[in-house]
Formats: sequence, C-alpha cells, structure tokens
Amino acid sequence: MIDGKGEAILPDVKRMNERLGINGLSLADLARDIGASPQSLNHWRHRGIPKPFLALVAAFLGCSVDWLLTGEDDAVDLTSHQAFLTSIMGRGVLSNSEWALLRTMAESLMSRPRVRQFPE
Repeated sequence: MIDGKGEAILPDVKRMNERLGINGLSLADLARDIGASPQSLNHWRHRGIPKPFLALVAAFLGCSVDWLLTGEDDAVDLTSHQAFLTSIMGRGVLSNSEWALLRTMAESLMSRPRVRQFPE
C-alpha cells in the first residue's frame, strides 16, 4: 500500500489502519489506549508495528498478533471458553453474588470501544 506521499506502508500497519477504520477509531484513539504518541504511530507506516506494541495493538483492535503480522484469518475459537463457562454453571461453584460480579465485569468489557468477535 502507498500513502499520500507515494511512500510504501507496511502490511501490518495497513491491516491496523483498516481495522481502525472499520470500527470508526483513529490512530489517536489507539495511541491513547496503548500509551504511545500519535506521532510514533505515524512513524510505524515505514517501520512496522514494534514488537513491544504488537500485543497491545492486537488487544485494542480485537484481533490476534498473527493476523496483524500475516493477515491470515484470526477467527476466535470460543468453543473452549463456552465449555468452561458451561462447566462452571453445571457445578454450581459460583454464588449468586459471584455471578453478578462476573456479569458486571463482562458488561464492562463489552462496553469498551473495541472490536469484539462473538459466535454466530
């Protein structure tokens, strides 16, 4: 991909920008969330996303590091998570107040401005 100045943008940064755009987010939103300056993120166009930031960027975008680096499908396999929650429910290991806390935590996470992938 070529930017407005005719300079090449690296594939990982192209995918990051595409995911930001799809979700109506900006580089400033990402920079604020991961503790980097918008200018730093702008420099990534030609250098790529630095390794120390890959996991943070992936978490913000709701994708895997592998997808950022390769572009290969990053569909989330929720089967194991669903099985875990089902096993907890079946064993009655949580009290009503613990379930309420778990729900509050989940609702808080779902309200964050990030891409989420839910099972269909």
